[in-house]
Amino acid sequence: MFRIISGDYGTPPTSCTWLWGSLIIQPSNECNLEKFNNKQSGQDHIDIAKDITKIETVKEEDFGKDKKGAALLAIGGAVLFGPLGLAGGFLGGNKKEIILLIETKVGNKFLAKADEKSYRKIVDKSNCPTVNLEDNTALEEFGTKNKSNSEETNLTSELERLASLKEKGLLTEDEFVTAKAKLLNS
Repeated sequence: MFRIISGDYGTPPTSCTWLWGSLIIQPSNECNLEKFNNKQSGQDHIDIAKDITKIETVKEEDFGKDKKGAALLAIGGAVLFGPLGLAGGFLGGNKKEIILLIETKVGNKFLAKADEKSYRKIVDKSNCPTVNLEDNTALEEFGTKNKSNSEETNLTSELERLASLKEKGLLTEDEFVTAKAKLLNS
C-alpha cells in the first residue's frame, strides 16, 4: 500500500501508480504544477532511483495484529502446509503504517502513507538517506501545525474522507477546495 496524502501534486493527486521502479503521478486539477521530473501526458513520471532526493519519516504507527489478514494467512497456510502453515499464519499479519515526506530533484514535495513493505522498497530503491523527524516539520509544512498526534490522525482521516467524497462526485471541486482550506486552517 502506497498512497499520496497531500503535497505539490494535490490533496490527493488525481492518481498515483507505482510501476517498475517509478511513481506515475497525475496532479489534481486544483494544483498548478509547474515543475515536473519527467513530464509525459500531463503526468509526472518519477524514477525512484534517480529522481527522489530526500525521504523523511514523519510518523510510524503500529496497529499490532491485522486479525483478518492473520486469519487468512493461517487458513491458507494450513491448506498448503498443514499445522506448520497454520502456526505461521497466526505469527504473521502485523500492520504498520508509515507517513513519509518525499522530495524530488525538481523540488516537488509530497506526504505519503505506506505500509512497511512499500516503505522499505522505496527507501532501498531511492538510494538516498532517510531522516526520522522528531518534531512535526513535514506536517507543519502541509498545514497541520501545532496539532497533537490524535488531531493529526483526525486531520489525515478527514482529508481522505473529503477526497473520497469528491472522487464519488458528492462534492464539487469548489466545495472540496473550500472544505480542505477550512480544515487546514483550523
